[in-house]
Amino acid sequence: MNVKLALTCAAGVAILVPSIVLQVSSYWQVAVGRPEISAQPAGGFANVDRTFIDHSNAMASRANETGVFSNSTLLSQLVHPPPEFAPRENWTQPLFADFTIVGLPKAGTSQLYAILTSHPQMAPFHPTKKELCPRVWINNFVARACFLYGDRAQELQHAPERLTVNACLHYDMLEMLSVYSPPPVKKRFLFLFRDPPSWLWASYNYWAWRDLDADVSKMGRQTRPQQHHRSPELFHELILGGSRLLASRWWLNFRNLSVDVPRSLLSVMGRQQVLFLRREDLMSSEVSKTGGLLDKLSVFTGVDRASFNPKVYSARHNCGNARGAKVTCNESMVDGLYKISGWRPMLPQTRPLIYLQFWEECEFWAAELSIVYSDCLNIMTLYP
Repeated sequence: MNVKLALTCAAGVAILVPSIVLQVSSYWQVAVGRPEISAQPAGGFANVDRTFIDHSNAMASRANETGVFSNSTLLSQLVHPPPEFAPRENWTQPLFADFTIVGLPKAGTSQLYAILTSHPQMAPFHPTKKELCPRVWINNFVARACFLYGDRAQELQHAPERLTVNACLHYDMLEMLSVYSPPPVKKRFLFLFRDPPSWLWASYNYWAWRDLDADVSKMGRQTRPQQHHRSPELFHELILGGSRLLASRWWLNFRNLSVDVPRSLLSVMGRQQVLFLRREDLMSSEVSKTGGLLDKLSVFTGVDRASFNPKVYSARHNCGNARGAKVTCNESMVDGLYKISGWRPMLPQTRPLIYLQFWEECEFWAAELSIVYSDCLNIMTLYP
């Protein structure tokens, strides 16, 4: 789903929402907000004037006539808001922390966030939320935008003398925001990869999927042993079924994201503004090695390498059944074992199957991003 959003925070409570585009069922709806709206309590706005409604309906009609589009270039050709909805210059700047972790999910983003925010020269972008994202839904976008970027505006500036860190995993936001304003050139972004079999296995055990699980909307996004079924055998069938199964769409989408998102980041921001890392380099046995992750973070962020907190970078966060960005995993917890799948590992025959599915992606990661997974790259020598 592509979402096109323009939003700004002015002095504390003013926001700008020129355009939001959402795909709903089989068609696109477009909503265009007003350039200046005063923030109200989280309950939202009582009135939306006729100009907003008329323009929204007109844009939705044009979207339906044109058909489904898939990228920001087509969007920018389709959406031409009138002058009163034009974005302000450089409105993107306050929406981004100095450093934003943008992906991939279940690839160690919580641990990387903990490492960065433990440094005395760095601070969370939001005092309580790991992920604060300029992305909202069509049915309550005004209320949520005001809550996040109006009432919270002062909180986001609580530590101006320190570098701020955010972990917004809505990785498409940069591309969609770049349609309306120059990119936030002074901001930097970090992107984590993970060995494909471990990445998919962790995601399969962690999340509930609409095409796989019953009535996900009532149960939430995370799996629960009493409500969901997970097993190594079912996981193998989902990988084997590929595009022939609706229930396999989640991992096929992940595979596409692992190429599309890095390319988008590089296109919008440039290579110097993005640091690509591997989840495996976050492990306690690797993180502090010479030339390892701490050294890379120090060079990229400009902070003192020696001041990273060893208690934090030696621990693991949000892994196995220890869920939550601030939850530290038990040292005895074995990587790749989950309660919901009976503490059983992935089937050994599933791993090479995933490597075969990801071989082209691994080639791209290695050639263009210097992210190397040798077992994935060499899989074709085992299955010529």
